[in-house]
Amino acid sequence: MPAGFRPADFLADPKRFGRDLTAEWKPYTDTDRPRVAASYLQHRVACAVRDELGARRTGYTLAERLGCPDRYDHIRRKLNGHIPLNLPELHNWVLTLGVHIHPGGPDNISDMLPAPAMWNGS
Repeated sequence: MPAGFRPADFLADPKRFGRDLTAEWKPYTDTDRPRVAASYLQHRVACAVRDELGARRTGYTLAERLGCPDRYDHIRRKLNGHIPLNLPELHNWVLTLGVHIHPGGPDNISDMLPAPAMWNGS
């Protein structure tokens, strides 16, 4: 991933990252697709985590459940899309909380990307 990659930056309103599954995504290029797909998955995981744990103090609660309360700020930044979530972390969150977020299978490859947007912002 390029330097400065912030998953939330692909959303029309980055503050909705990990909070609203229906959040609007900015248009993206073919070159952006891998980062958008990773961001979309992280967004869906963060939404599922918040649904499971409740909206208040989610980062701290998740850090406690994962057995690393001292990593609260790092986890909070990933929940908010400020930094990318790596694959082992993603699976640790999913397995620890039992949340389901993966697309159904290879026939659902389009589920890996958000729906194309008609966004007119900057």
